[in-house]
Amino acid sequence: MKSREIPFQHNNDFYSAYLDGRPDVREQFDYNPFEQKSYQERWKEIQERSFPRESLHEHLITYHQKFPTSIHTRTNIDKLKDSDSTVVVTGQQAGLLAGPLYTIHKCISAIRLAKEQERNLGTPVIPIFWIAGEDHDFDEINHIYIPATGRTNKKKLDLLEGNRSVSRIPLPKEKLSHWAEEIVRSLGETVHTQEVKDLIRDAIQDTETITDFFAYIMLVLFAEEGIVMLDSNHNKLREIESTFFNELVEDNEKIDDTFQKEIKMLKQKGFSVPVETESNQAHLFVEVHGNRVLLQRDGDAFRGKKNECMYTRNELAAIATEQPERLSNNVVTRPLMQENLLPTLAFVAGPGEIAYWGVLKSIFHEFGFKMPPVMPRLSLTILEPHIKKMMNEKELDLRNTIYGGVANAKQIWLDQRTEWDLNNEFTNAKEQIDKTHKVLRGMTIDIDNGLMPLAEKNGQILQEQLDFFKTKLEKSIQLKYEHELRKFHEIELNIKPDGKPQERVYNVVYYLNRYGFSFITELTSLQYEWNGNPKVIYT
Repeated sequence: MKSREIPFQHNNDFYSAYLDGRPDVREQFDYNPFEQKSYQERWKEIQERSFPRESLHEHLITYHQKFPTSIHTRTNIDKLKDSDSTVVVTGQQAGLLAGPLYTIHKCISAIRLAKEQERNLGTPVIPIFWIAGEDHDFDEINHIYIPATGRTNKKKLDLLEGNRSVSRIPLPKEKLSHWAEEIVRSLGETVHTQEVKDLIRDAIQDTETITDFFAYIMLVLFAEEGIVMLDSNHNKLREIESTFFNELVEDNEKIDDTFQKEIKMLKQKGFSVPVETESNQAHLFVEVHGNRVLLQRDGDAFRGKKNECMYTRNELAAIATEQPERLSNNVVTRPLMQENLLPTLAFVAGPGEIAYWGVLKSIFHEFGFKMPPVMPRLSLTILEPHIKKMMNEKELDLRNTIYGGVANAKQIWLDQRTEWDLNNEFTNAKEQIDKTHKVLRGMTIDIDNGLMPLAEKNGQILQEQLDFFKTKLEKSIQLKYEHELRKFHEIELNIKPDGKPQERVYNVVYYLNRYGFSFITELTSLQYEWNGNPKVIYT
């Protein structure tokens, strides 16, 4: 495998400014993630703080016992007991079969950055994947997309789970098995298919929740790299977090007050708001009758956003102490909890995450923390050999294809196949006919003004008939070159499916079935430069 960088182009104005190093954006963060001195300073800062290392170690050892955990992961968990050790964290929801490709890219990013910094600092650095098990938007994760003949194929697992956290959803083993069998069958048989089947079968058989199903697959795929999985909604982890939940309840006003000020400042700088800004948010959820309920402050009390529940501050603090498993964070307090819990050397984030981390610096400071270096995750596009061959044949520019698709290039190629400029010829014809018909409409006014609606309708029909004729000619040309045009479509389907980046659509199982599990090892072993530029992977 080889990697080639593509110059960055993004429609996220804040993220673009972050990569460019604009002062008005960089001042929203404590560290520059692209400078090595940031990690040296951050390591020193972490040494001055204390973390629940023993409790975390004990929990993670127990948690990983139910999975096929490699010796490399166990070794990394043991490193947590070393007071010099730090972690590189990334995270995502628990997508089915590992979710979209960018989840894999996040994991690779955390592993690569942890290895580099362990070498640079000379101290242990552990890659941790923070599974957002408390998230309850099942519609975001209940499906995957795989390439199919001439289209993207959405494979959805039908479950209605209300507002339950993903980690509380029991694994529908029989339904999931049938769903997965259909997916693998649709991919076609290869020498790697049985290995894919075995992984999915074992993961279904040996896990009980959606979150654990996800963790199982990730631990197998990244077994050689020692990735450590952390389910943020695990009951035992919540016990460790209990004390800080109490702080979040006690000092709740200052979280939202500071947040609102940061949002206002971001607007003044001309950036769009990345997260919900409704005032009096508690930035906490509570579990009520199995459902996850967003809390708002109401005076000195807390109530559900839709009045599902009401708690005094003391009552909510009691829940934090006695039933911490019922509480969970939103996008504002989750980074705070992570910072309190883990000796975080760096956080690996996607473009959207970087935007909302950009309003958190002052909130971190309110709790006596500094925000860790926030490193943009790797963005990878897999260029398969047959697609690369077709692109070379059609002389397509890689950057233009990744960002804009192939529509323009296809039209230029098609125009070159005929000596006629259909657009120009039909435009001229329509203008000439309208000019002649305009005389007829003038004549109609003189003879019988009551026939003007008919005259206008007649002119419209003539124009429509020309459009119809043009469409037919275009289809004839396309039919003549159907085989070649299909190549353009397949290129776009592979690189920019449905007009979206490949990494946001396709699932890794398609590539595992074609290239085997070594595909992950090879991706992870490549050398990448940390600059936010997308990378194209090819052979």
